[in-house]
Amino acid sequence: MTTRNRPAPVRPLAASTPTLLRTALGASLRRRRDEQGLRIVDVAERANLSVAYVSEVERGRKEPSSEVVSAMCDALGAPLAEVLREVVDALEREAARARLAELRDQARRDGRAPLRVLDLTARDEARADVRGDALPRVRSHTRFSGLALAA
Repeated sequence: MTTRNRPAPVRPLAASTPTLLRTALGASLRRRRDEQGLRIVDVAERANLSVAYVSEVERGRKEPSSEVVSAMCDALGAPLAEVLREVVDALEREAARARLAELRDQARRDGRAPLRVLDLTARDEARADVRGDALPRVRSHTRFSGLALAA
């Protein structure tokens, strides 16, 4: 095989690069398939798709059309709206965590007081290592898609 025919290596996304929609969608579909104990072949047959294509969608390598997403959801017995809601929630959680990291870094640089960060999805409480008012003071927790900030 010559150098010319080799596929280009896949480069990992940088840590600061947000998750792509297709990656979050593929992860959600794969998780649902795994929970049901189905094989890729089973989903591919039910959705009338090739095994290779279903695999690529699940790995976030392909950007599926709305018809393909709908067919895969039907094959999994999952409502399309529920799957899309799950994907949006995952993307919002990631964006909120990225924003919190920015706020922590900014507060560290500014030498401000600690900011408490509550992860409502896991019901775990963690104390961020920051000081000061990285956010405006609030009387109650401000919720960011499963995360809460307490001043």
